[in-house]
Amino acid sequence: MAARVRQALAVHSTSRGCHAALLCHDGRTAVASAPQASSALPGMVTSLLSEAGLTLADLELLAVARGPGSFTGIKISIACVWALARAARLPMVGVGSLEALAAAGQAAPAGSAVLAVAGAYGGKVYAGRFVVGDDGLPDLPGQLRVGPPSCLADLTEGLHLAIVESTPEAGLALPALGDRRIVSVEPGPALAEAVVRLAGRSRERGVASPADPLYLRADPGRAW
Repeated sequence: MAARVRQALAVHSTSRGCHAALLCHDGRTAVASAPQASSALPGMVTSLLSEAGLTLADLELLAVARGPGSFTGIKISIACVWALARAARLPMVGVGSLEALAAAGQAAPAGSAVLAVAGAYGGKVYAGRFVVGDDGLPDLPGQLRVGPPSCLADLTEGLHLAIVESTPEAGLALPALGDRRIVSVEPGPALAEAVVRLAGRSRERGVASPADPLYLRADPGRAW
């Protein structure tokens, strides 16, 4: 296993807004947010680094939420992080947005099953079921799908906790979750913080984590 990642930056823009998190060597995490990714993202990154007294060259990796989620947000954030990684010759790590949502929720016991639910399109939801690892973070591979809330039925068996994005679109899933324990997570900086933690773990484990876009389609568990 590789040494612990001490300085890294992550971007998340697969849902509402654009969020960035900078992990510093002392364990602190600085965050920034903007309403959308297109014009704000480069300035957010520059400001975070400047306020921490760092440059891109001081980082060990760059990370990005690769989806599923907003087509435009995913494209813009991946392109921006790719350009930064290429310019600074840094490794680029991709993290699934549902995995990040699961990590941003309330802590769950190792070995327990958690379900992350985010809003999709046309009355559908994105869902990912994960098993919590010994480090308290969701482990891959997870079961991913997109569909109407009824598609969650078999994903809720033996579930310890559901982490639901706090948006009207994701809220459509609440009736399908019944009386199961639910934690609501705002689409904000906490998601970028989760991305940077998950990316660091992947790097430390030597696990390949592609940063290509992940788009789910209505066929359960299939991506294009």
